[in-house]
Amino acid sequence: MLREANELHFHEIFQGQTLAILIPFAAFAVRKNAKRELSFFLPAARVAGWSPLGLKGGKPGAFSLLTCGVFKIIRLMSINRQAIEEGVRLLLSGLGEDLQREGLVETPDRVARFYEKFFHVPDNTEGLHKTFGIEHCGRYVLLRNVPFFSLCEHHLLPFFGKAAMAYEVHSNRVLGLSKCVRILELCAHQLQLQERLTEEVADTLVKMTSSEGVMVLLEARHLCLEMRGVKAGGACYVTRALRGNFATDDGLLSDVLAMIRLGKTEH
Repeated sequence: MLREANELHFHEIFQGQTLAILIPFAAFAVRKNAKRELSFFLPAARVAGWSPLGLKGGKPGAFSLLTCGVFKIIRLMSINRQAIEEGVRLLLSGLGEDLQREGLVETPDRVARFYEKFFHVPDNTEGLHKTFGIEHCGRYVLLRNVPFFSLCEHHLLPFFGKAAMAYEVHSNRVLGLSKCVRILELCAHQLQLQERLTEEVADTLVKMTSSEGVMVLLEARHLCLEMRGVKAGGACYVTRALRGNFATDDGLLSDVLAMIRLGKTEH
């Protein structure tokens, strides 16, 4: 019955938000190593607007951290390394290359291993919500100049740059610095759009910190813009997501933007 499922059915399930049906299915597929069934699940999740951390429509969704972990396992297990290798061979053949040429013999395997590793972030979502108590701290925490890499889903070309993430401190508790980086990495290591990536990171920070204010700023270069079309070499694309007090308090936003600019002048 699972093999007869299709993307439309899962899309309808997501839209109806009958997660009680969907989550057990995902867990069953993971336990049974049912890669074919999982391949139906992932596209449907993206079509329905779900992020890898269980966020829908720009707001925290119904997925818990447990189901977030299940989703991440599904994404890893759905990678078909053999299919990737075959696809690379077909691409090279279409380009008129000699597949037996010394420099290309191992290329399909290399490319497949790259994608397998890139789309698998070793750390899982467990612990991302862990916070630490602190007696004296300012109103917000800012982490800036964080490098990231992702792949444009339109042309399968990289976009990369630096991120700044800020959140208001809630109940004198702060998120571990590495957790902020992990959130960015987990959201970026998939086929993405910079606009969506920015929103997903912001929503995840809200979820993990319970903060009343979050700001995420991404600045990136896109090889799909620099290598093709207008070939705008060095162009930087900037996206920003504001949540809570950062969207309503101009003074707070101005202060954190000044801190980000200060970091640029220091370099």
